[in-house]
Amino acid sequence: MGVKGLLPLVEDCPEACRFVSIEKMANDHQRVLRYSPVLAVDGSNDIPWLYTNQRHSLESLYGGQWIQFREVSKNFVLKFQNKGIKLVFIFDKNHLQK
Repeated sequence: MGVKGLLPLVEDCPEACRFVSIEKMANDHQRVLRYSPVLAVDGSNDIPWLYTNQRHSLESLYGGQWIQFREVSKNFVLKFQNKGIKLVFIFDKNHLQK
């Protein structure tokens, strides 16, 4: 999914991008609106991140290590669930057809 050309645009404009605490934003959302926040996750970009940015990188040979991938994915989701944040994964078929 993603937004084409977004990264080069914000790299040269520090005012366009800032770090935030997702946990603080979720707590504020819960306090004001009285329901759990939902965060949309770009699943097409999340898969490579889960494979490569973990303490023990997973091999992606021959389709990958599915049991380990399931555990890494489960831990990723649990980190958000433990903070009261629901995740919705969106997979862009156009991204997957490259």
